[in-house]
Amino acid sequence: MKFVKPPRLKEGDTVAVLSPSRGLPSRYPQVYELGLRNLEAKFGLEVKEFPTAREDKDVLYNNPGMRAEDVNAAFRDKAVNGVIASIGGDESIRILPYLDSKIIRANPKVLMGFSDITTLTTYVNQLGLVTFNGPMVMAGFSQIDSLPTGFTEHIRQILFGFEPPYEYATFDFYSEGYPEWAEEENLGRVNPPKMISGWNWLQDGSLVRGELFGGCADVLEWLKGTEFWPRSDFWQGKILFLETSEEVPGPLRVKRWLRSYGIQGVFEKIGG
Repeated sequence: MKFVKPPRLKEGDTVAVLSPSRGLPSRYPQVYELGLRNLEAKFGLEVKEFPTAREDKDVLYNNPGMRAEDVNAAFRDKAVNGVIASIGGDESIRILPYLDSKIIRANPKVLMGFSDITTLTTYVNQLGLVTFNGPMVMAGFSQIDSLPTGFTEHIRQILFGFEPPYEYATFDFYSEGYPEWAEEENLGRVNPPKMISGWNWLQDGSLVRGELFGGCADVLEWLKGTEFWPRSDFWQGKILFLETSEEVPGPLRVKRWLRSYGIQGVFEKIGG
């Protein structure tokens, strides 16, 4: 399967913002609204909030179909050029049975998120569409001024376009999580930085080619054994990338997760 790339964004385009997972904008509106302002001011995008965006978290939890309908509606909406999640969570898997594959497949557009949004991007990838593992409104865009120099331009180039080839350079530092969002002084901040000295190659760093696929390793575990897990032939030639969640699973747990990929024959099919 060859992925179809959505049209690139440009300044003035409209992006849908919705909450396919947890309803945290209703709990931390100041964090959410800063993310919206940064999307508009730093990227020149118009934001269209869908009904779930600010909906109460308990209402969203009890209505996975409502969350899925926002996804369907955003892809159906011809005025929308991209879809960005407000935040992740831990149970967006419950929206998958309600998604309309025909509508989504017929309307390729930028879809971006990470963490629990891996369920949604994995679903859309299996429809043959490219997705983007990247910042969300409350986790990334809200803190963009506290992130490394060059991060904003990196996101701009990925979403708006660049002249290939694109070299994915490391940043000066990374940060794990955010200080307490309920405290006003923490708005837009990230936890203390950890310095980076370049790429860390675990093997020989030889050249491989393929289509990227992956996301949050914890979340992908929840898809295994369901109808939403990729078919055997999907893995052929892919480059698998994995992140772990803020729950910080230990090496032994991750090893066991990877072992299940191995017994499925995934490592024999992927390119790297």
